[in-house]
Amino acid sequence: MNNQEIYSLIIDKLVELRYVQADQHLNEMDNLIDLGLDSMGLITIIVEMEQATGVEVPDSELVINNFSNIHAFQQYFLG
Repeated sequence: MNNQEIYSLIIDKLVELRYVQADQHLNEMDNLIDLGLDSMGLITIIVEMEQATGVEVPDSELVINNFSNIHAFQQYFLG
């Protein structure tokens, strides 16, 4: 998995969960919390990322500030 694949997966999930419109473009640094992402949406996206990458997020790191934008997801799941 690479940065673009993570970006696409997150965008697809944000559209599916109705946090953004399908035609809405997001920058990797756009704050997902400002889009209305809540804890349930965050957990849903993290579970998808764990399944796609095989990287498990420990419960202690399941906080919205660790995953506030797409770049943070990329950094976390790609190391």
